[in-house]
Amino acid sequence: MKRFRLLLCCLLLMVSLFYFGNSAAASVGITEDVKLTNPEFWISVTKDADKVVLTGDQIKAFNLEITGKSPFIQDLQLIPDTNDGDALRLKVSDVSLLNNKLYRGGILFTDEEREDLKKELNLSVLSEVCSVRYGIAVRRTNLRTLPMEEGLFGSAEDVFFDNLQETAVDPSEPLIILHTSKSGKFFYVQIYNCRGWIVASDVAVTDRAKWLEYVHPDKFLTVTARNFFIPSEGEEILYQMGSRLLIKGKYINAFIVLIPRCRPDGTLLEEKQLIFSNNENVHEGFLPYTRANLIRQVFKFYGAPYGWGGLLKSEDCSGFVNDVYRVFGIFLPRNSGQQAKTAGRITLFEGLSSSQRYTLISENVSAGDVLCMKGHVMIYLGQSDGVHYAIHSLGSYTSHHVDGSKNKQRIMRVVVSDLSLKTWAGLEHIDAFTNSISYR
Repeated sequence: MKRFRLLLCCLLLMVSLFYFGNSAAASVGITEDVKLTNPEFWISVTKDADKVVLTGDQIKAFNLEITGKSPFIQDLQLIPDTNDGDALRLKVSDVSLLNNKLYRGGILFTDEEREDLKKELNLSVLSEVCSVRYGIAVRRTNLRTLPMEEGLFGSAEDVFFDNLQETAVDPSEPLIILHTSKSGKFFYVQIYNCRGWIVASDVAVTDRAKWLEYVHPDKFLTVTARNFFIPSEGEEILYQMGSRLLIKGKYINAFIVLIPRCRPDGTLLEEKQLIFSNNENVHEGFLPYTRANLIRQVFKFYGAPYGWGGLLKSEDCSGFVNDVYRVFGIFLPRNSGQQAKTAGRITLFEGLSSSQRYTLISENVSAGDVLCMKGHVMIYLGQSDGVHYAIHSLGSYTSHHVDGSKNKQRIMRVVVSDLSLKTWAGLEHIDAFTNSISYR
């Protein structure tokens, strides 16, 4: 009996260490409080929550500011129909990533495989002047650094941080086709805030006139849900938050929308589908840009998995910011460092103490504004009982111990936290911020 009790106690101790030990390590600074994870609470404590931050015309003007300040943002319709072949070759031939030790499926990526991948770039066909083509994404797909679908990782154990992943591209997204890989399986493309390689079968080729209807659509539905699936030709087409569906017609209680598909020859075919007007997953046009709407949108991602570069049908920190703001018609750069330096009202934190930073946030930062540090961004929510909180797609933070050791705590989901989580260097987030930015 004593032996049984001893074994039972040991088992309970192991279970406690597994659950409560991990939970405690994962919950320092992260809250799951019912009140603090409820968007309506944050709306209730936000000043002028329902006031329009920018009107539609002001957002158009602000997007021009973003384009002017951010070299990574492209107004696609202004890109010429021919490209400088030498400049394009310089961009396509960048294989610096392959200088690192890389693993595919847990196995070291060999020199022979690297050379085969370089051949797939198809550099020899690039002439002095290269004509562009126009395409529309027909399903959610990945934009890659190099023409390869499988992931390349920095360690044999890693399955999350694919070195080739640039971003995810939503269906109906217009793009410019700049080049084709040697096998013909990939296109090298430009979207509004990124360029890279995309699987050719995920793109429908069309003429410029039809393509322009997708670049600046007159009438459209904006996806306001985190994920919205539309059945088409035997597959579920995923439209993520901020993506758009072109409106072909409208009834009293429904919209006729166009779903881009591929003909057998790879050209664009538009499938008509009916979406009822009371569908809570979409909104006609962009959503009004208010703090209340911002807060409601960010919480639709609460608890979602962290998706590096848009993997796992989700988003990383900057993709999260990007998707939320697209709902209002604001088109931001893709990566965190780019988002921190684009157009908007910036508050600088460098050189300030923790208390000075907290004071500055209280005075200058509103719910929905973005807090920026090197390699990470988060969306500010406000204060509760004098504590500041933000919501963000968090890969990890670092636990620092009294003996000087430290270890990374994998979180890999969208969380609400205070600003006390620590970086690998030992800084609390409040002390790691470089600036905040209000997109207005």
